[in-house]
Amino acid sequence: MTYNFAEELRKVMNSSEVRGYCQTRGREGGGVCRLNKQDAPPEPVNEWQYDKNGDWNQVKNRGSLYLLSGIICREIELWLNGLWKSKSEGGKIKLRGCSYEEYKRSLTSARCHEGDQRKNSLLEWSEFGSRDIYSPIYPSQKSFMICLDIVRIILMILATPEKASKEKETSGNMGNLCRRIYHEFNDWGGEAMARKLMKRWFKVKTKKRRYQTSLILPGGTLYDAVRASILNRRAGQGGLVCVVREEKPRKLERSRANEPLRGPIEYHTERRGSPQRAPDGEDLVKAIGALDGTTIRKRQEDLEGRYRTRGIKVRFSKETHLFGAVIGVLLAAAGIYGVYNTMRRQTIRNYRRGQRSKFVFHQKRDLKKNTREGKELEFQRVPHLKFTV
Repeated sequence: MTYNFAEELRKVMNSSEVRGYCQTRGREGGGVCRLNKQDAPPEPVNEWQYDKNGDWNQVKNRGSLYLLSGIICREIELWLNGLWKSKSEGGKIKLRGCSYEEYKRSLTSARCHEGDQRKNSLLEWSEFGSRDIYSPIYPSQKSFMICLDIVRIILMILATPEKASKEKETSGNMGNLCRRIYHEFNDWGGEAMARKLMKRWFKVKTKKRRYQTSLILPGGTLYDAVRASILNRRAGQGGLVCVVREEKPRKLERSRANEPLRGPIEYHTERRGSPQRAPDGEDLVKAIGALDGTTIRKRQEDLEGRYRTRGIKVRFSKETHLFGAVIGVLLAAAGIYGVYNTMRRQTIRNYRRGQRSKFVFHQKRDLKKNTREGKELEFQRVPHLKFTV
C-alpha cells in the first residue's frame, strides 16, 4: 500500500483539534487558519503571507528558501510515493524501501524510483512550478501550501541560529532546536497540531526513553530528509532527538475538541557532544546562506530528472517555460494576423457591396425620371448589375 503524503497532510488540517483552534482565533487567525478560510486569497510560491510580520527579515536570501521549500516538498512526496506501507498500528505508520539519501543518489537509475501508473497517479504536486500561485480552495494546492509552511518554518529557524553565549555556544549552533521549532509550530497551528507535527517529522521520545515518532521511515525522519536536501550531499542520519516533557493531564477540563486538556509540554534537544548542539549546525547555516538562484535552478533540474525516471511528465522546467512562451507568442501572432486578415477581407467585401448598392440605387432613381425607354433600360440593367455583384 502506498503512503499518500498530500492526503495525510489534509487529514491533519481537517482534524477537530485544528478546527477548534481556528474557531478560537476567529477571522484574524493566521498561520494554518488562513488556509482553512473559504475566501482565502491565493498566494504566490515565492512569497509567504505567514511571514507578513517580518519575523525573519534578517534572513537575506529568504526568497530562495521559499523556492527551495517547494522543491523539498515535491522531493519528499516523490520519495514517499516510492515506499510501501508495511504496517500501521497504535497510531504509528511504518514504511519500507529506500532511505531518502539512497533515493537522492539514484538519480539516473530506476532503483528507488520504481512505481507503476497507479502509484504515479497519487502524486499531486508533480506539475507544480516554482513561480506559480496557489489557492487553498483546491485540495491538492492546499496540502502543498501546508507542506510549504512546515518546511519554511524549519528552514527559517535553521537560518537564524541563536546568539552564542560566552560560556558554551559557538558559531553555527542551532541552540535548543526542538524547543524553537515546537514553539513556532504552536504559534502556527496550535498545540494539537504542533504535537502531531513533532511526532510526524522528528524523532521524539519521552523521559522514559519511549519513542513517540508516528511515521517510521527507512534511514531517518522527515526532518532528516529536509536536512539532507539542504546540504545536498550525503549527510548520514542526523541524530537529532527531541525529548518531550509534560505534566500530568488536567482531567477535569476539556478542550473545544472535547478531549482532555494536557498539562504544559516542552521539547528539548537531546544533548550529544556539545551541549544543545544540533548535528551539522555550522554546515547547515553555511549551506542555507549560500543558496541563490543558480542553486535553485540546478535543484529544479535534478527534480525534473527524477520525475522523468519515474515516467512522469513535468512542465516546470526552464526550457519548457521558454518553449511554451515562444509557442504562445507565435500562436498569438498567428491568431492576431488571422483575425486581422479576416476582418480586412470582410471590410473590403462590405465596402464593395456598399458601393455597388449605392450605384444600383442611383441608377434606379435616375432611370425613373426618364422616359419609357429609360424604364426598359432599368429592367435590363439592374438585373445585370445584381448579377455582377
